Amino acid sequence: MEISRDIWLTRFARTVVRFHALLSIFSGTNEWVHLIWSNVLSIMGMGALLQFIFSTRGNEPLIPKSALLVFFLPNVFIWSSAILKEPLLLFAMGMTLRYFQLWNYKRKPVYLISLLFFTGCFVLIKSFWLLVFLPGFFIWMLKREMKKPLLTISMSYFLTLVFVLVGGTFFSWLDVPALLFGQQLNMWRFAVFMHAGSLVHPVSFAPTITSFLLHIPDAFSFALFQPWPWQLAKWYHFPLFLENIIFPLLFFLALYFAWRKREMPSAEVVLAAIAGIIILVVCGFTTPVIGSLIRFRMPGLLLLILAFYSWHYFSSKSNISKKEGN
Repeated sequence: MEISRDIWLTRFARTVVRFHALLSIFSGTNEWVHLIWSNVLSIMGMGALLQFIFSTRGNEPLIPKSALLVFFLPNVFIWSSAILKEPLLLFAMGMTLRYFQLWNYKRKPVYLISLLFFTGCFVLIKSFWLLVFLPGFFIWMLKREMKKPLLTISMSYFLTLVFVLVGGTFFSWLDVPALLFGQQLNMWRFAVFMHAGSLVHPVSFAPTITSFLLHIPDAFSFALFQPWPWQLAKWYHFPLFLENIIFPLLFFLALYFAWRKREMPSAEVVLAAIAGIIILVVCGFTTPVIGSLIRFRMPGLLLLILAFYSWHYFSSKSNISKKEGN
């Protein structure tokens, strides 16, 4: 079982290499051509992600121009434009979310075929991030017209967590605390061996259910607020710190105005927010190197920022419509 799993993980890790090897047939191994295509796929994925977040019930998306600023978030700007896994990840994630949304509401065969294709791409690039969305997909597919998406989707993730933690006591491949603990040790050893310059003390937790649950807030804050200003190696790294405070500001702003206007978040917002939180928590538990952390957390932080910006935007729009109606 362990050997088979390692083989599959190795194959997934080579997906990006195979993509660029295939592209080299047409590019003549010109690295700038590869960079351009990485940028094109990244922009396509970001566009699909914006359409998903700013669309409700399969309607035409209402994307404010200010939302395009997410393209210039430091981590998104840096990592989504490089010849790495992140451009392909954004492409697969954005397309999968958008076509699931379209198929879920309209149930057309063309959307189902597209969904299966992009889901396959997602599996080949980072299958474990796809798992983050599955509980939300499942309950959303069963209850397309959710009156209380926040409660319904949150409950599906809570029940999934209980199932996984209970199942992990019987099956090692479901033992999430042990898997995260082992991954943290592996990354720590590798960072020490490679003399990583931004090594920090990791989240201290034991591979037990109780310790894992108690340290979830620590892992989330660890992933969200690194690096602190005194950890920056160069002065021009300061935008990476400013990025850390964008989500907390958006969170409280959206929460305040949504509470005043009694505007509940859509299913899209809830799914993106919960998935973003899970991605940050996993990165916080497993990554003791700041340089790697700010790269790995990028999809999660992007989902959180877009989700709460969308919630605030639609709350404001709803309030304006009510005033005009009166």
